[in-house]
Amino acid sequence: MRELRAETQKRGQQPKAAADLTAGESARTAAELTAGESARTAAELTAGESARTAAELTAGERARTAADLTAGERAKTAADGTDRESADKIRRLMSMRLRTVAGMVRGGGCLADIGTDHAYVPVFLVASGQFERALALDINAGPLERARENIREARLENRIRTRLSDGMAALNPGEASTAVIAGMGGALTVRILEKDPKVTASLEELVLQPQSEIFRVRTWLWQYGWYIDDESMVLEDGKYYPVMRAVHDVEMAEQQAWEDHVRRGLSSCFGPKLLERKDEVLKSYLEWEKQVKEDVLRQLDSPTSEGAMLRRKQVEAELERNREAWNRIRG
Repeated sequence: MRELRAETQKRGQQPKAAADLTAGESARTAAELTAGESARTAAELTAGESARTAAELTAGERARTAADLTAGERAKTAADGTDRESADKIRRLMSMRLRTVAGMVRGGGCLADIGTDHAYVPVFLVASGQFERALALDINAGPLERARENIREARLENRIRTRLSDGMAALNPGEASTAVIAGMGGALTVRILEKDPKVTASLEELVLQPQSEIFRVRTWLWQYGWYIDDESMVLEDGKYYPVMRAVHDVEMAEQQAWEDHVRRGLSSCFGPKLLERKDEVLKSYLEWEKQVKEDVLRQLDSPTSEGAMLRRKQVEAELERNREAWNRIRG
């Protein structure tokens, strides 16, 4: 009986003892937990307990967290997926030549595709996120309608505009940062660049893929202060296609022009960057050109007219330039 009273008395004293602990004593007691003890206490949470704590997030809570994604964010995520699908689809339709053209563009700002045809290049570059917007220009209504169909299918009507235009006539100065002119002859490419000089001068970069008279395009670029800072060459369906990127840099353009003069037109004919890089496709082109010129020379073995004699001298000069290009690559 005495023990029961003692135990009851003990239990009755505990609340009083807790209540009697002053604020100062409480603070001191808390402070007496050393840093080492705190660290040990934290470490005592086992990996299993941590995993169990993570697992305690209920399915409802997880669903609510997912629902916190706003409608705007969900729409953007869906649009990004659509853009990627559009870019992949268009890329499969593009020839190697056009993929190389698109790969030469640095991106940013607004793209103007001159002679857009199916609008593969602007659709791909906008859908892949390299350009926020683009202008697809063509001189003919038929190709422009095909371009609109591809743009609509990619759901990019708000970001890619089409315009009926002779070259860059429908483009305003400063409206685009990059112009692509691909699949045209060299003379026509130069004419487009010359026809609207204010528009051309306002551009930051040119990506060009002339089909002929390549030397004429390169010499024009240097003459107007455009430096060729990148080049590529594509062999597709038995044809060679050079692609070049040019930017405004008068000093570097003058240097390239001077080197071309010293080398008697080697850079303008074969490309300063292609020669510098010892491009493998350029090597293939030089071998092909050598065979073609030698065949022509054999046919002109005994020229009987003044015209034939002049043609023979021209082919001999071209063969000599071909040999110089090989020497440059091998050297």
